[in-house]
Amino acid sequence: MKKIVALLIMSIIGVSCTTSDDSSSEKYSGIVTEADIKGEWTVTAFFTKNGEVKTKVEGVNVPAKFKSIGKDFNNTKANFSQAPNKVTSTGTFTNVTTLTYLTFFKTEESVESVKLNGDWSLNNNIITITSGGVAIDYTIIDFTGNTLKLKYTYNEFVEVILGYEGQAKADIYITVTK
Repeated sequence: MKKIVALLIMSIIGVSCTTSDDSSSEKYSGIVTEADIKGEWTVTAFFTKNGEVKTKVEGVNVPAKFKSIGKDFNNTKANFSQAPNKVTSTGTFTNVTTLTYLTFFKTEESVESVKLNGDWSLNNNIITITSGGVAIDYTIIDFTGNTLKLKYTYNEFVEVILGYEGQAKADIYITVTK
């Protein structure tokens, strides 16, 4: 359980993951420019939807569901600069993750650092952040000038328990404000 929670948190905060944008219905239809993104943003919310882990144990499918929500954001900031386009971040937050497996559920809280660092680009309302050779696409789903709502799809094999791996997937939503 702790390994899936830790891997989920690492992906949420941008350390590494595989992403894809298959939700064009959740994409902001207005125009967002690099100048709109530039500046310091405070992370005010994040949560998951549709979190699931598919695992096989001794040939038997063992599905699980998970959800995660952030709270207690402590100076969580992301600073987007231009020329060059770099993003750096600071701060911590408490992550509350609940894993449900058959009739069993477990909730864990952990304090996590925000690690959103690297090069960034904007194309067609998708912010791509590249760090360590890994690119993560964040789809802009809403923008009001002072509030930016982002979504990305987490999709990775993780160790679930006792050496068993599973395919973990979730839609991750992040809100930042200026």
